[in-house]
Amino acid sequence: MNAWKTFYDRFVQAQAPGLQVEVQGIPNAEYLPKLTAAIVGGAPPDSCRFKENLNNDMAARRNALALDGYLAKDKALRLADFTPSSVEALTYRDKPYGVPHYHQYVILGWNKTLFKQVGLNPEQPPQTWTELRDYARRLTNPDSGQWGFKLYEYGPPAREQQFNWFMEWVWRAGGDVWADKARTRSTVDAPESVEAMQTMVSMIAGDRSTIPQDQPQIAVETGKLAMWMPTAVGVLNLKRTAPDLDFGLAPMPRSTQFATQLQVNSLAIMASAPERDIAWAATAFVSQEEQMQAWQADQELSAVPVRKALLDKAPWSDPASGWKPIIDVLKMPGGRPKPHIPEWDEFTEKNLCPFLLDAWTQVKTPKDALTEAARQANAWIAAHPRT
Repeated sequence: MNAWKTFYDRFVQAQAPGLQVEVQGIPNAEYLPKLTAAIVGGAPPDSCRFKENLNNDMAARRNALALDGYLAKDKALRLADFTPSSVEALTYRDKPYGVPHYHQYVILGWNKTLFKQVGLNPEQPPQTWTELRDYARRLTNPDSGQWGFKLYEYGPPAREQQFNWFMEWVWRAGGDVWADKARTRSTVDAPESVEAMQTMVSMIAGDRSTIPQDQPQIAVETGKLAMWMPTAVGVLNLKRTAPDLDFGLAPMPRSTQFATQLQVNSLAIMASAPERDIAWAATAFVSQEEQMQAWQADQELSAVPVRKALLDKAPWSDPASGWKPIIDVLKMPGGRPKPHIPEWDEFTEKNLCPFLLDAWTQVKTPKDALTEAARQANAWIAAHPRT
């Protein structure tokens, strides 16, 4: 938290001498209970950093403040300067409820040394699911404990991120998990969803090229993992933790089309914040281009920018930094924000993820698991009408 506080201290020095700013870091599992207790107890924080789904849950509960009024008055901060997907992700009922903070998404990583050992071009990762399966089989060596591929996360326990990245695979198969833009009916059992799940299950149980849940989930640093799904923010840590690892980064392979879920964190202001104006002034200050460039380029806080102008500035534009293939994915057409319906965590973790886990562990066939997931999801939606 000291690294974050540095930038709020700059705000104090520049615009609010004498102000005391407290920054608290709360683990994800404790975040919502503590925040809810603070709001109910009449002592909310002035500003919060949220994942987009929680940002919009707070908007739906009227606990977050719509920022259109502040944005209309503040000519120095324009949402048009941010990536369209980050702005869309933080818009609830046509109003902005957060200022985009940084992006997060999943890409493909591959071990170039292992590619060379089996005769694959180390500069050419798989482009399609067919190539992904073929490469993973060729790169798997049970005798040496080497695996061809590792999925991002497939529990247990059930967690909303499992549904998020599964949804990406459905998009890359040309499908969607919703019947309409209003997201009033789940189509997680559509043919494209079954195709996506069957591909993964075939790699786990048929090809035996992908690490199953009951096997040790080996780290990239071991040099025995040929392909994996790193997050764009965390993958460059390998340059420090495994300096001798020769690896590449690229978009995830597709079935019919490119698609990536461009997740985003927000800076939001609580509706009951005692110091709304100061909270906005601080948010606007740390969201300035020069401030964002400073903290997002900081090695301890490095992040994928949400300001469009920063994508073409150092270190993100510097080929030697390793950022270029990550930023290239962000710039590709087909990137989409995470969809939202109120109570997203509960909706996904109780009604969808358990059935995804059933399919990945072969408790149910992909079709049966996804049929049950759709039935459960739509029953939940019907029982939670939106007002």
